[in-house]
Order: sequence, then structure tokens, then C-alpha cells
Amino acid sequence: MNSILQRLLLVGVIIYLVGCNQGSNPSNDISVHSNGTTTEGVCTTQNDAFWQAVTEGNVQDVSRYIENEGINVNVKNDNGTTPLHRAVLGNSNIDITKYLIEKGANVNAKDSKGWTPFHYVAIKIGFGSGHEMATLLLENGADVYAKNNDGETPLDLICEMSELFRDTTLDFFREQAKQGNPGAKEALQRLEKIRQ
Repeated sequence: MNSILQRLLLVGVIIYLVGCNQGSNPSNDISVHSNGTTTEGVCTTQNDAFWQAVTEGNVQDVSRYIENEGINVNVKNDNGTTPLHRAVLGNSNIDITKYLIEKGANVNAKDSKGWTPFHYVAIKIGFGSGHEMATLLLENGADVYAKNNDGETPLDLICEMSELFRDTTLDFFREQAKQGNPGAKEALQRLEKIRQ
């Protein structure tokens, strides 16, 4: 149980650091534009506004920055966080997540801690939410076996956290397995094994 409490605290810190502007120092952002140019170590209104638009789920502004101003959809900030990492942390950012994936966001990109967007969604699944976001990532090739810097996979996090919301989590993966989403069948087998 101590491990679950540690995870709860970690999730709160992660959401604060990655999901809020305070966790990203735009002056350290490295913006890689589609034409190959970079803006490194320069605090620009463009960088601030782009990350804020992603955080707020503002598809119109994000699309303007990507399509008109050439910001690369896989740009990383000083924490290694991509726009997709930030988008999946939002409670209602499914539209921005869909847009970023359509524009080529790497669903398996790792931040400086080795976490993929699905690692963050795995925590949400463990709490009984995030199912729509998880479905979207799974349908687009999210790797449930990608290891972070601590050797944990999203599946490990789901299994550990699902003690709190076991039935909801099992129902979600049963549905995903029926739909043929990659990794869902293995996740379901592992969760059912832990349940016994």
C-alpha cells in the first residue's frame, strides 16, 4: 500500500510539472521547426503561447503554430516533454491529442524520465479514468511495454495502480481486447492474473 501512496504523490507532482506552465521553462525550450531550423535557449512569445495552447487544448492556436509557423509537432521542452505528453495530462484534451497524432506526433516519445504519453495515461487508467485517451493511444500504436528510466512499463503502472480501481480497469481492457487493440489482450491477462 505504501507504494500506491508514493505513486499518488508522484502523479500529483508530475501533473503539476508537466501539465502546468510552471513546470516548463520556455527559455530553455528547443523548438525544432519543420524546415529544420531551431530556436534554442531563446524565450519567445511563440514558445510560451504554443505550450500554453497545448496545455489548454486549444486546437485552433496549436494548428496555427504547427501549420503556419512551422513548429514541429514533436518538439521537446527542457524536461523532454512533447506536446503529446502535455496533451494527455489534460482532462478534456482528447481533441488536441487527436490533432497532434494526426499531424505525426510520436505516441511513444520519451521525456527525460523515459515516460511515454501512455505512461501518464496508465496512471489515469489506474485511477479509473483516461479510458478514451488510452483507446486513442492504443489505436495509434502506443507501446504498453515501453520502459521508463526506472524500468517500469505503462502496464506495470496500470497493474500497480489498478488495485484501487480494479473492476473499472479490467472492464476497460476487456473492451479494448474485443476491439483488437494491440497490447490490450496481454494487459488483460496480466491484470486478471494479479487479481487472483
